[in-house]
Amino acid sequence: MISALHKSVRESDPDASAYWCLRMLESGEDPLFVARRLVRMASEDIGLADPAALAVALHAKEAYDFLGTPEGHLALVEAAIYSGVGAEEQCHLSGGGAVAKDLEGLAADPVPPQLRNAVTKLMKESGYGEGYKYAHDFEGESAGWIACPSA
Repeated sequence: MISALHKSVRESDPDASAYWCLRMLESGEDPLFVARRLVRMASEDIGLADPAALAVALHAKEAYDFLGTPEGHLALVEAAIYSGVGAEEQCHLSGGGAVAKDLEGLAADPVPPQLRNAVTKLMKESGYGEGYKYAHDFEGESAGWIACPSA
């Protein structure tokens, strides 16, 4: 799921970023792991395109530390949404319960193979990452994958 979240951020898709972040949290992933990965994405993938992304991710981790579960999850999801918004775009989270409702009964569903990270030969042979197009290599094109199974 972390690979799907990372690809959603790279695709500049705030809805998919919210979906995968909340799905990870709702299925029991360690929120501090999610926070660490959001910080990494903010510094590695977003970087100077939006320097505030790093501050947002760090503040989300701090908010989670202060609030704990489940209240702190919202700060992490907001950081994922912020990270998934292109530098020139603006959007607002509305209907935050919609993502949680979509997750009902889906927590155990597998991550689509094209969103999985193929780090071993066996994973590559099994089709992990197959068909995924890195959005920034295709100017003006969508990566062509569906991030939310319920969409």
